[in-house]
Amino acid sequence: MALHVLTPYPGTRLYRRFKDQGRIISDDWSHYDHRTVVFRPRNMTPQKLAEGHRYVQSEFYSFSSILRHIPSF
Repeated sequence: MALHVLTPYPGTRLYRRFKDQGRIISDDWSHYDHRTVVFRPRNMTPQKLAEGHRYVQSEFYSFSSILRHIPSF
C-alpha cells in the first residue's frame, strides 16, 4: 500500500478545475512526485497537508504498526 498526496496532473479535469480556481501553486514538473503538495487545498494550507501526509506516513510505516499487521501463527 502506498500513501500519496493528491497530484492533479496537467491535462486532467482535476488540474483544469484547480487551475481555473487559482489553486495550482506549482507548474514545476519536479514537484509532481506524489509527495509534494502542488495545489492549495480547501480548509487548510498546503503546509498543513504536507505535515499531515508526513505524520500519517510515519505512523503507517512505523515498526509497531507493521508488527500489529503481521498475522500471528
